[in-house]
Amino acid sequence: NCDWSSDVCSSDLGADTRQDIGYDELRSFMGSTELLNLLRNITGAQEAVSIDAQLTRYVPSQFLMQHTDAGDDAMGHRLVAYVLNLCGEWNPDWGGLLHLLDDNGQIEQTLIPAFNQLALFNVPRRHFVSQVASFCPRERISITGWLLRNQA
Repeated sequence: NCDWSSDVCSSDLGADTRQDIGYDELRSFMGSTELLNLLRNITGAQEAVSIDAQLTRYVPSQFLMQHTDAGDDAMGHRLVAYVLNLCGEWNPDWGGLLHLLDDNGQIEQTLIPAFNQLALFNVPRRHFVSQVASFCPRERISITGWLLRNQA
């Protein structure tokens, strides 16, 4: 994971890689008023005042266990979670699927990663990412984060 607020990720990426992926431009866009307003309109979360963003990468054998995103948010600042997938064509046999669960812990919806796909869901919402298969030929890359309310 890469926390863009601290710029930790950029030191791990070489200058050529940063330029190739448009890192600086993307980082600027993720913090823009234009994107915040667009996501407010889409989600109805008018109380959102900022966007948290991190670059995530899953390689074979990695996964994310069931959680709600509320456990790491003791102050209750998170309103809406998002996943912007950046990986290319993805085969569901490779795993790395986002599973959204219902109130009984059953899978209600499964999202197969696709390039430029944006998933939005309210926090708290139980979900997980299935294990990426050992034979998966690529990484599952996405930008993830939350729309945040004021930290009063």
